[in-house]
This record gives sequence, C-alpha cells and structure tokens, in this order.
Amino acid sequence: MKEDERIKGAAALFYDDHLIVGIRVKTFSRFNKTKIASELETSLKELYPELSVLVSADSKILTETTKLILTSKDEDVKEDIHELIALVEEQT
Repeated sequence: MKEDERIKGAAALFYDDHLIVGIRVKTFSRFNKTKIASELETSLKELYPELSVLVSADSKILTETTKLILTSKDEDVKEDIHELIALVEEQT
C-alpha cells in the first residue's frame, strides 16, 4: 500500500481470521476510490488467502478502524469487528 501512488493513508487491523483495511485516496483519485479498494482487496486476498479480507475507501471505515486499533481492549475487538463488517456491507 505504501508504494501505491493513489493511496494517501491506510489503517489495517488483523484479528483472528479477519483483515480489515480502511484507506484514504488522494484527491485526484477520489472518483475511482471504489475501484482502488476493490483492486487492493483482490491483491490482499491473494497474499492472505486464509483471512477474511475487507477493504473500504469510505472515510467512516478508516476512522472506525483507526479508533478500534488505538482504543479497544482484546475482549471487545471481536464484537467491534463484526460491527465494522456490518457497516461496510450496509454501504454496498
């Protein structure tokens, strides 16, 4: 992700069998953010076939993923991850 010129920032969360990634795209790439997220998700699924991979370019997902990384306790993470997954599925 660091080498992708279209991505401005990202937050990735690995937990059990889940990988959740929130990305922020650069200004000129914002019209293609869904395509960028889809391409990134495909490449991450190839790298981590044993994980359930979810990538979103929605700023709410990036914010919630970052907040989850910084503030959650281990016992709350599983519930919060399922809330994030539901939020992403709701938006698509």
